[in-house]
Amino acid sequence: MKVRFAGPQDVLEIDRFVGKNERSSAYHDYRWITVIEKSFGHKCYYLVCEASDGKIAGTLPMVHLKSLLFGNLLVSMPFL
Repeated sequence: MKVRFAGPQDVLEIDRFVGKNERSSAYHDYRWITVIEKSFGHKCYYLVCEASDGKIAGTLPMVHLKSLLFGNLLVSMPFL
């Protein structure tokens, strides 16, 4: 397995994976990154895990939160 950062070029394949996976929700959609970054100003990261055949086997959307109280955190979709 290979883990890497996803980019806009991965949107269609992520959509296919999320749509077929019963454990996924609409909040695993790559496009939420744009919504969070524009609405709240937080930097977002989206990881994908690829199987040996190059197909996506898992996803992890994360948001970088900076807080005086809690420090620097990477959390999975905190506003949803």
